[in-house]
Amino acid sequence: MSTEPSTLDASNENNLTSMTDRTSTCFPKLPLELRNMVWTYGANLPRNLDIWAPTIGEEMTFHWNYHQNSLNFHPFKFCSTRPVPGILHANRESRTIALKFYELSFGTEFNPAHHLKFTTPARIYTNFQADRVCPMGTYGLDALSDLWLSQGPFVCAFNVCNDWPSPYKNPTFVRMEGSLSDSDSDSYLYEEIFLYYCGDLFPSSGSFEFVELDQVKATPEEWEVLKDAREKLLQAYEEWEQEKRHIAESYEQEGKEYPEGMFTTFVTPRVKLVALVVDGVRQ
Repeated sequence: MSTEPSTLDASNENNLTSMTDRTSTCFPKLPLELRNMVWTYGANLPRNLDIWAPTIGEEMTFHWNYHQNSLNFHPFKFCSTRPVPGILHANRESRTIALKFYELSFGTEFNPAHHLKFTTPARIYTNFQADRVCPMGTYGLDALSDLWLSQGPFVCAFNVCNDWPSPYKNPTFVRMEGSLSDSDSDSYLYEEIFLYYCGDLFPSSGSFEFVELDQVKATPEEWEVLKDAREKLLQAYEEWEQEKRHIAESYEQEGKEYPEGMFTTFVTPRVKLVALVVDGVRQ
């Protein structure tokens, strides 16, 4: 991205490669259990994963005469500038372990009518337990929905610059206008959310990372925008927590058994204000 992607990524892969280079003559002689421990560690190194959603071709409009309504859809696909994790290609042993954690993700599917379907294959290897998913660039509503409702990551980074389509300006769009009572709550659960403020982003193979911000390090405009986004996001989670309590109370009042495990993992995420650093340059 010219204003762009991950550093943790590159440094972690380099560390793993250099470690393997230094011990290559001894490593194959280690017991299989120890080798698997090394591969497991390597497969779970934290990584910043940029996810873009460029459109494909022209916007299409579907009409249903019997309903007298229409649907607009602009085909898109998900892609990333991050390379396939090296541990998936080191050897058969490492790949076997790595595939326990990495999965091909971010395919798309659109079904506007019976017997009509548009798909793009899942081609981005993702470890949702370790990767920080970073949506970048312009996203349409369909892309947002596919990204966050299909399988939400545990950690993510949002650019709060006003490039998200209304009504999803600022990260409150994670709620997607849904309700805890009629949604799969796991789609909205995050352990940690980074918020950063940056202008136009363009894909590039450079490294990128995030550094924590405070009022001294941030510009006045940047700090105000980030603070406002954090307040709105935490307010959304607070409203969710209240809804969770109301649902529980309604079950009790009606004498219904509260479903086992319902919302028990729902926690307000850690929200950090950060700056994007691309190839060592603060954006």
